[in-house]
Amino acid sequence: MAGSCRLPIVALLLLGHCLVASARSRSAGYDWQRTDGTLKHVSVGAAGVWGVNEHGMIYYRVGTYRKENSVGSRWQSVAGRLTHISVGRDVVWGVSADDDIYRRKGISMQNPTGTGWEKVSGKLRVVDVSSTSNAVWGVTRAGQIYKWTGSTWTLIPGRLSFVSVGLSGVWGVNSAGHIYYRVGTAYNENSAGTSWKRVSGGLAKISVGNGIVWGVNKVGAIYYREGITRDNPTGTRWVGDSRGLTTLDVSSSSNQVWGVKREGAIYKKMGIISASKRTVEAGETLQDLRDVLLDLKEAAEIEQETRELEDMEEDAEKELRELEDMGEDADIEEDPEEEMRELEDMEEDAGLEDTEKEVRELEDIEEDAGMAEDDE
Repeated sequence: MAGSCRLPIVALLLLGHCLVASARSRSAGYDWQRTDGTLKHVSVGAAGVWGVNEHGMIYYRVGTYRKENSVGSRWQSVAGRLTHISVGRDVVWGVSADDDIYRRKGISMQNPTGTGWEKVSGKLRVVDVSSTSNAVWGVTRAGQIYKWTGSTWTLIPGRLSFVSVGLSGVWGVNSAGHIYYRVGTAYNENSAGTSWKRVSGGLAKISVGNGIVWGVNKVGAIYYREGITRDNPTGTRWVGDSRGLTTLDVSSSSNQVWGVKREGAIYKKMGIISASKRTVEAGETLQDLRDVLLDLKEAAEIEQETRELEDMEEDAEKELRELEDMGEDADIEEDPEEEMRELEDMEEDAGLEDTEKEVRELEDIEEDAGMAEDDE
């Protein structure tokens, strides 16, 4: 019986191991899938997946417009030359090698690559547009920070080397790798914010989604920020995901993530889930683990009780064998029938002795009586 109890315990341990692996997989959003082609930078948003290669050539991923979870079918070349690109809602922004700023006009379901590039005043090295609000922020080569008002650029105090805007607000990193959140911008994307709040950690590039912020450091390690809410817009901690990307981008409208390795290989994060669903699934996994632990405890108790019962059965069998041995010994040492025969013999012997004695006494009396008559 003990062996039969150990099998479920092993199965429960394996189930617990699988649940832990599943929790880790879900929290990170599953695996990265490589797609065809090579790029230097990639961006994803409601207007699809766009990218630029090392020569500045621009590409759109066919089949991704308003289908952000799709890997698309192929890369379609788009006229123009850019070094950095960012995808919003029915708009794409980019900057050229000369830091000129452009935005793509005419993007629609019927024409997902749009009709042409429109030059915007100003100079930027990096530009970023939210795919939920079309809010736009950028930084210059000198690290100056700008916010687009719809017609002009507003200078924001501070110095950054990279900036990103999304539902979780405006985040950026400086040349030292320090991370900053713009106070007052989470779930309020059109706000310019009030101040910069430093967040622990170190990154080279950063991208803002909905309830999550992704980033890569200078050696290509990937991290995402957990615990971001309206009440806690800077989240709780950074979680490591993988290694090997030099840049990545997360869509604020879907939390889909794409990235590029140093050699240009393009990857899509598969199965990204929203912050709320991630919290729910983490809770479900935790409950599953608790159930497994309870099952393990119950199985262990059953196994312990089984061992105790088996020990009791062994003791009872041992006592029974001892009693049987004692009974056999008693039969050998004392035979009741033999004793009965011995008693009967003793009684018979005793009876004969008494009769003979009485006869002798009578004979003696008769002799005495005869002798008395002779004397007379």
